[in-house]
Amino acid sequence: MVGNMDIQDMIDITNECSDNMQERNEVIRSLAQYTSVDALHSITNNLVRKNNQTYFILRATSALHTNDREELKHGYDFMMDILKQMEERIGNENNRPEHLFLSNYAKELSSSEKHKDESHESILEWFYNSIWTPYVISLTRKFDDLTMWNKAYGRSGEGVCIVFDFTNIEYIDSNLMTNVPMMMAYKDCPGYWQTFNILIIAIQKIYNSYLYVAQNREANLLDLKLHTLASMCSFVSSYIKGAQWHDEQEWRIMCTTKADNSDCIKYDERNRPYVEVLVPLSCLKKIIFGPKVDDDIIKEFQQNAQNIVLSPDNIYKSKTPLK
Repeated sequence: MVGNMDIQDMIDITNECSDNMQERNEVIRSLAQYTSVDALHSITNNLVRKNNQTYFILRATSALHTNDREELKHGYDFMMDILKQMEERIGNENNRPEHLFLSNYAKELSSSEKHKDESHESILEWFYNSIWTPYVISLTRKFDDLTMWNKAYGRSGEGVCIVFDFTNIEYIDSNLMTNVPMMMAYKDCPGYWQTFNILIIAIQKIYNSYLYVAQNREANLLDLKLHTLASMCSFVSSYIKGAQWHDEQEWRIMCTTKADNSDCIKYDERNRPYVEVLVPLSCLKKIIFGPKVDDDIIKEFQQNAQNIVLSPDNIYKSKTPLK
């Protein structure tokens, strides 16, 4: 927690801002996830009944395992650039003392007894450790798409594309804090500025919270700066990717565990941390099998369609032949 603001506050910010996006409600009616047939079996065979409603489980993977090192650095640079502009403006307007600025933390490390042996690089690593990093469910606007089938997500045509309608999403797990789907920001690509503006609002909100604590409570100022920057880094970097990935048109659902519920974190076969998110079965819209999936597998799912409250017509083989 940073002062009286934590990741939940940032999730609330994205929910509020996303609700004002004219495009959002239309987009999230058809957001897809490409995965394996085995993963689909796991999703449809492990339904959860709660409060007289049925839910399926989606995995949210640590954002550290969905972004590469270059993108994390890009997120850090983006955040620091915004902070410096923000601090210059706020400082000039309110005679804010420079020692409160977050962006000058690096200059203070060498004089800190606690952090004097830590390099800027090691602090950057700490910013992105698993304590601060949110968990994300990666989705895309592109379904039954040749590009996506050919990628690893589509298992070269042997996977499955699950289409969801998230307009009436409801999360009930008290161990997790979760936001509505939000588009990724791809540098200098269409849609970038929409997400960019949301990230700026989030940075502004948490920065104001930091200033309140720094000015009104006793605190180790450098530690407070580092914890504040760690929260910002993990949040901002969860929504920024390089322009080369723009063709994936990714949207993300972000969630984080509550501080006292870290035991809900699990690990997959590659030792990547993830959490399980309960999503109402009513959000399931279509299941599109890859062009290389055996017809018998598809027929099996069609025959059991009533178990997942889907019409067999909405379970079908891709209409996009691989090239």
